Amino acid sequence: MGRVRRMGGAAVTWWGLIVEQNSGSGSDLTWSVDILGHTSGTREDALAALQAKAERYVPKHPHKARRRALYRQSDGFLLVLDGRYRQYLCRFTVAEQLAVEAPDGTGK
Repeated sequence: MGRVRRMGGAAVTWWGLIVEQNSGSGSDLTWSVDILGHTSGTREDALAALQAKAERYVPKHPHKARRRALYRQSDGFLLVLDGRYRQYLCRFTVAEQLAVEAPDGTGK
């Protein structure tokens, strides 16, 4: 079950807290992905940590939202922001960390 680290003899599952957001407009619309952090515990623990981050998240666009709505989905949260001319979306998900590898192959 995912990447497990031993902490004090107990197995711990690690989760990545991820945000995807769109920016730009028209044919220049792009999606970017950022890791907001990591947390350990159950999937429910990770979703609770992600919800706290989603509620406080300040996206790159719009600079000043006219309306902000946060929705719960089965795999995370969706933040919809109404800007001056269009809507911006931020999708928040948890992902179980299966492996980590450094460029030198050590995993550190």
